[in-house]
Amino acid sequence: MIEDYYSRRARAAVTGDLSILFAAYPELREGEDRATGTNDDAFFVQRMRAIGVVGVTFDIERYEPVSVYVRDGTAVAFLRGLETWQYAHGHPTIGGFFTRIDLVRHTDGWRPVRTDEVMLHERPPRTPAPAP
Repeated sequence: MIEDYYSRRARAAVTGDLSILFAAYPELREGEDRATGTNDDAFFVQRMRAIGVVGVTFDIERYEPVSVYVRDGTAVAFLRGLETWQYAHGHPTIGGFFTRIDLVRHTDGWRPVRTDEVMLHERPPRTPAPAP
């Protein structure tokens, strides 16, 4: 599921079509907060289109394995990975990311309901407890 989320996010960034992501994960459509990096998929896609990115890849376990904490029907996953943005011309942009993904169990498996990319000015979260 986490790989599917990042695959859809990458395709949305390249095509500009957010329905690729939001059709599968509709809860991510709500609660965007650019300052904290919460549910910022629409902004990410807008930014990628504005700078002419033609390819996006995510290595979600580049720095450490994904950590997942489960409690009843909720879970939280922590990822420290590397993303690469490809352009039509020139060298790619490469950068690390640290993201928390809150998940809820559905009849067909787990689904992300909130993402929170830790921004440079923020401290990493100290607790694995799912967000309220």
